[in-house]
Amino acid sequence: MEKPKINRTLLHIVSRFSNWQAADIETSFRENDIYANQNDWSKFIKTFLMSLGIAFFVSGVIFFFAYNWASLHKFIKLGLVQVLLIAMVGVAVFSKLNKNVKGIILMGAGMLVGAMFAVFGQIYQTGANAYDFFFGWTVFIALWVFVSNFGPMWLLFLALINISIWQYFEQVLGRVDEMIMLDLFFVINMLYLISLKLLAHFGKINSVPRWLERIIVLVSVSYLTFNFSVQIFDFQSMSMLTFGLALVALPLGIYYGKQQKDTFFIATIGLSIILIILSFLIKSVFEGGEGLGGFFIISIYVIVSISGLIFSIVNLNKQWHGDTK
Repeated sequence: MEKPKINRTLLHIVSRFSNWQAADIETSFRENDIYANQNDWSKFIKTFLMSLGIAFFVSGVIFFFAYNWASLHKFIKLGLVQVLLIAMVGVAVFSKLNKNVKGIILMGAGMLVGAMFAVFGQIYQTGANAYDFFFGWTVFIALWVFVSNFGPMWLLFLALINISIWQYFEQVLGRVDEMIMLDLFFVINMLYLISLKLLAHFGKINSVPRWLERIIVLVSVSYLTFNFSVQIFDFQSMSMLTFGLALVALPLGIYYGKQQKDTFFIATIGLSIILIILSFLIKSVFEGGEGLGGFFIISIYVIVSISGLIFSIVNLNKQWHGDTK
């Protein structure tokens, strides 16, 4: 039987119900690698500086072409980008660097793919829409995303999917109802996250990083909340699709947060519900001509609802981490 891993939560629970001294607790934290040690900080600083360097490098390449565009031959322009791209991919694939460093370098190569398409389109004046540009960029890095299984690459891929769809609606289909677009973005982002979780569950990819999961949830809930709130101010245009998505997705998100014992979901969705109800109140105040009384009611609602949400999160956190005080 596998020995359970000692973590921060377990040590906190033990300390609450024993006479364990603070110095002994701190020693246990260090012995079980709960506190970040010198090596952990060194890895973090190296990764951060590496990421920053790659970002500046890609930015430098883009600004180099922008500044020297007129003085460079078209073959030199394309050749420079392609050589840099091949070199970065070669380092990411064949070097003996650790996985994070390879992922960062491949991330930079993924950004250079966009620069290469931009240079090609500018040289030959292809007349392609922004949709073609972003869609091509998305397709040509798709294989790298799945092979690298690197969190930031998954995020870049999702961002390109969103931009490609938005540009397709704007430039190919013509002007499309923004409410439908926001609903579609919410569905696409949530399906993307669900797909990643299923792939991780069946062992096809590594576990989804918590920060990536939270970013996707935060952006998706923001889409839905903004869309719902805007429609409230014009009830005649209220979309049943938006209402249905909110009615299904928000309770499911709270249920998932409780199952995972993650207060982030409770806080994010709770705040979303508060903002939606607040939109109803604001509309009622302006249409009913309540004046100062209406603003007083809104102020009371904000104070009470936010305080209630914080109180609920604190209580849930105590329950989940064994604090009975």
